[in-house]
Amino acid sequence: MADGVPYLTFESAEFPAGEGRRRWEALTGAYDVTVPDGQAEADFDVKSESWLLGELVITHGRLTPVVLNRSETRIAADGRETFTIGLVTRGLLAGDFDGRACELRPGQVCVIDFARPWRAHSGVTEFILLSVPRAAFLAVAPNARELHGRLLDGATARILTEHLMALVRHLPQVGSSEAPVVQRATLRMVGDSLEALAPCEDVAAEPMESRLTYRARRFIDEQLSSADLSPATICAAVGVSRPTLYRAFRRGGGIMSYVQRRRLEAVHVRLSDPAETRGVAELALAAGYASHAHFSTAFRRRFGYAPRDARPGGGSGPVGNPALQFRSWVLNLATPPDPP
Repeated sequence: MADGVPYLTFESAEFPAGEGRRRWEALTGAYDVTVPDGQAEADFDVKSESWLLGELVITHGRLTPVVLNRSETRIAADGRETFTIGLVTRGLLAGDFDGRACELRPGQVCVIDFARPWRAHSGVTEFILLSVPRAAFLAVAPNARELHGRLLDGATARILTEHLMALVRHLPQVGSSEAPVVQRATLRMVGDSLEALAPCEDVAAEPMESRLTYRARRFIDEQLSSADLSPATICAAVGVSRPTLYRAFRRGGGIMSYVQRRRLEAVHVRLSDPAETRGVAELALAAGYASHAHFSTAFRRRFGYAPRDARPGGGSGPVGNPALQFRSWVLNLATPPDPP
């Protein structure tokens, strides 16, 4: 429908044999994707459909056996501040979520924190994913730190399962005026399901370095457009020494590499916004880049395509325009809005 919820699809079968996995990995941009030992690369297959429901992304898909790895290096590289509610409707997904084992079978729901590492493998699986920005998730789940890798259970979890399945069935008919109502109902359902969870007793105290990294990331996101965003200002804001800050961001290339990646992601989101009228050079300058050429080189190195290809209708990026748009949806979940 013309005024409906934004919708995108992806099918690895549309690409040459063996290329579909690489395309899907580029599309998600969140984890390394490999095929299990003994499975041919050409046998990989995934089909997914996604909807942008306000600040939420809902994805329904099916895929062949695969191994997914959200490593510390990936986390340091993208700084994604989102939670995902994962539901398996067919098949199996099992893995290690930062020290907690979790196995999802049909009808089971798991919470995944993308700011923490995890590794999982699947069989032939059908799934529904609900991606929520951290701020919205914390509003309904204040104890989010202890939820990574936890299974939801009880009557409210079953109702959440039915709600997610209903979303997939009915989102194609939801109009843009109805979308905010559906989003609020979905977040309330998530909050009620999490509130029904028993307190977790196996969560160790959060490591100091993890707490530091989180505080530093939040400060960086708040100051992305500042020309004075440097190790010195970050250390002063967070209250640590430079060696401590450098150790916290040693994975992924260091603290300033992380700042550059977040700035590039913020510009990517703005370029993907149809309402954004500023040119690439102006956006690069606002993001702290003195040289348009340097920005363009860094952008292409980060995303694999030129800044102009991230514009709606740009269309010449190597993963295809729908993939660029999907990636902009997810990046937008973790990127702070412009200050008033």
